[in-house]
This record gives sequence, structure tokens and C-alpha cells, in this order.
Amino acid sequence: MEFKRNLTVAFLFAFSFLSSQTTKYPVFNSNRYNYLINSETFAPILNTGNNGHLLYFTWNLSGNRDDSTLLIKTDSDFVPIWRKSFATHLNGKKVLSYSDGSLLFFSRSGCFNMDLPGGPTVWHCPKFIFFKLDSYGESVWSKKIVLPGADFNNITPFDAFQIDANTLKVGGTQTIYLYQTSTTDEKPLIMNFDNDGNFIQGKILEGLYGHISSMTKIEGSAEYYALVRNRIIKFNADDTILWIKRILLDDLIVPENDNFSTQILANGDIMVGGRFLTYQYTIFRISPDGNLIWSKKFDTNNGTFGGITELSSGDLIVTHVTGYSNQNRSYATKMDASGNQVWSKSLRPATSISPAYEKNANELYFAIRGYSSNDVSNVQPAVIKTDASGNSLCDGQDADIILSDANATLVDLTTTITYTAMPILQTTPEPASPLIELDQ
Repeated sequence: MEFKRNLTVAFLFAFSFLSSQTTKYPVFNSNRYNYLINSETFAPILNTGNNGHLLYFTWNLSGNRDDSTLLIKTDSDFVPIWRKSFATHLNGKKVLSYSDGSLLFFSRSGCFNMDLPGGPTVWHCPKFIFFKLDSYGESVWSKKIVLPGADFNNITPFDAFQIDANTLKVGGTQTIYLYQTSTTDEKPLIMNFDNDGNFIQGKILEGLYGHISSMTKIEGSAEYYALVRNRIIKFNADDTILWIKRILLDDLIVPENDNFSTQILANGDIMVGGRFLTYQYTIFRISPDGNLIWSKKFDTNNGTFGGITELSSGDLIVTHVTGYSNQNRSYATKMDASGNQVWSKSLRPATSISPAYEKNANELYFAIRGYSSNDVSNVQPAVIKTDASGNSLCDGQDADIILSDANATLVDLTTTITYTAMPILQTTPEPASPLIELDQ
């Protein structure tokens, strides 16, 4: 269902779910901004703790401008309250919300292509920045985090969560330039900060390659899980590995920049999902002691993984985008706790989709970056509402998504993992990235 846009009067419309069940947020006037949306996924719809929600996504502006991010704060019915854009290199994934409605997120910043001496040209991000916003989207503080004494090395954050009331835990990677071979090496790392963005301590995991792409805290415990490529790791509160398993699949190919998801279920099991096969999404249900319970693969084409949500009923919703170029479309698949397919729905044309958000037992919401069928560059954020069966007035058509058992196993990692204490990261105040109040 399409709605006319009045580009000379307003950039934003909120339509009643009673009539359309889709809220569209046309935040850009394509006659004024020549932009292309990048491939990062929509972050989860975030409950901000003050009866509101936050939508969060990144885009890339043409004309040699930095990647940017857009935050849309809404009320409980997804009616916009404020919108802010930031000119930064964002990680495209993680925003943390506090009980007072304030927000904390982080970005890679100052990234550029750098010619290494005697070696390749690499994408270099020498710092990252924490941004703290109040509930009105106004800047509280910004802090720059820098790895000292490493001209050609850098650290990049990818995911984060609050381990307790006073500590923020961030997972990412340290990229190290190896002069002997003129190559780079990526080592996973875990960093701990206080709520004011000051570095406490951190560990580098020696013996693993890649970055920590997803982290999930166990409720009621200080233990947590992290995913490094096809290795799922359980840590204690001191960032010490309790166990590590390697996911083995036929024709295993793990795209380095694809989106992966970890989700703790109500009974303590962990769900892991992502594009572990060349063109297929695969999901795994794993017990707390690291045993594989079941695994499923989606017979789909190239696209972007959204995420996994456990419903109050114990069923699961898996979201993803499938297709090529202007044929991309968003999908949702419901499964029972044993991995049996209940239904699959085709939602709207989209370049990305969030994990499902269950507002109540009969209301599911999905944030997408949708586009009109005749203009793939006209990408706008939207929120889709469906009932518990995935149906809505405009979306939720039955989809021919085929799930089958994946030939997967979990094995103990034989590589010896050691820990190196991180040097003290330099934390200094940083001028806030320009917060641009978008036109209403």
C-alpha cells in the first residue's frame, strides 16, 4: 500500500495502524539529497524504558561524505517524537537504552584508506566514539577512545551490552599490521567501560581470528556468549572462556561482513543465526553446556539476515531479506521450539529488516528499510504491524520459504586460546558529532 508524500510541506507522516498497519517515515526528500543506503541491517526495535521505542539505521551519502546514522524516537504507538542524524561511521547495530530514557551508542570514526609502508591499502579506523544522549535526543557527552602507541593498528567495536548497573562490556576486534608479511591480522577483544565511557580493562583473545560480531548476556547472571565467525564462546564475568565450540557445516563459508545474531531463550538455550553458508541462512539451537539441539537452513537467495526473536509462547520468529538488487523483499518465518516451520510471510520490498518485536501476544512489529517497487534508490524506514499469524492489511502474504535440517555439528576448538591484557585505552572528551534535527 503506497501513500502520497507531500514533499513541500512535510518529510514525516505517521499513519494509523487501524487503517494501514504500516507506518512510513519518509525522512529524506530525494529531490534534495542524492544518497544510497548501505548494506548494514536495521537494529532491533528498542524499547526505551519510558513507554517509547527507538528506530536506528545507517545510510551512506554520496559525494565523499561520511556514513551517517539516523535515530527516530517514537511513542508507544510508533508516532515520531524526534529524529536526529549523525555524521559518523557507525557500527550500524547497537544502541543501549537506560531506564530514564537516555541512550548510549558508539561509532567508528575518522576512518580512511591508508597506504601501509611496504604493504596494502587498508581501511583504517584509529578511534571510536561513545555518544550519550538524553531522552530528548540532546547530547550529554561524547568521548573518544584511542589505542595508544600503535600507528597502524586500530580497534573497532561491533557489539555491546550492560553487564551490570555500572559496567558496559564491548566486543570487537584489534586490527594489527604485520610488517613481515605486509598483511593484517584481526584479533577479537573484549573491553570494559564504566557508564561514563571511561576504560576499565580489556582482553585480547590470542589464537582466534576475526571479530566479535554478536554478544548476549545471560539474564540473572554475569556470564555471556559471544560469536566470532563460526565459533560460539561462553564467558564468565571476568571475560574468561568457559567453553568454545566450532560450528561445522558442509560447504561452510562465513561472510566476514554479514549480520549474525545470538539470542538467549527463556530456558537458557542460545539461538545463533546468520549466513554461514554461501547463500543460505542457518540457525542453531544450542544448550547452555554447548551441545547442538537442532539446526535448520533456509533455502534462500542472497540477502541480509535480520535476527531471531523468542515470543512469549516459546515460538521463534526469524527475519531476513532475500533477493538481488531491486528484487529484495523482507520475510518473517515462525517456528516452534523444536524448529518446525509454522508459517512464512512475505512482508514488503526492503533492503533490511529488524528482528521481530512482540508488543503483545497478537501484535508483532518489524522495522524495515523499504523502497518503492519502481525506485530502488528511494529507501525509507517503515514499521510494519502484523497479528500473531503474520498477517496485516497490506503485508503478510504467504511465502514459499523452505526450511530443512542442516548437516551441522559442534566440536570443541582444539586451538589454544590465551589472553593478553589490553593497554590502557586513552579516553578523552570529543566534540559531539553534529546532531541534525531533521525537518518535520
